[in-house]
Amino acid sequence: MMKIGRPIINFIEKKPQDLESIEISISHCKEFAIANVIAIFS
Repeated sequence: MMKIGRPIINFIEKKPQDLESIEISISHCKEFAIANVIAIFS
């Protein structure tokens, strides 16, 4: 059974409060998804 959910981003060793800008691109292919994330922190 395929689990359907929402994508999340886990910040490791960074604080979300310091986030200046973020770009997220998600591509789907059948039952798989690939995310490319670019984040700029202050």
